[in-house]
Amino acid sequence: MDNDTRNGAGSPAPKPASGAAEYLNMGTSIALGTALGLVFGTMLGSLTWGLIMGAALGAVLGAVIEGERAKR
Repeated sequence: MDNDTRNGAGSPAPKPASGAAEYLNMGTSIALGTALGLVFGTMLGSLTWGLIMGAALGAVLGAVIEGERAKR
């Protein structure tokens, strides 16, 4: 076996990240939405609803981003 096959020389190189959308995925958006919901829920006096709404909005945002990424 030569060095080319052992080192994976035939596999494509990963694309460099071109923006924030490359790092944002479903789990990250749910976590960020929950954190924002925690902050706004605390300010509005309803922590539980803030967490629920933040996680729901984060899941929707993550699904939209993943759908757009799959189209590329």
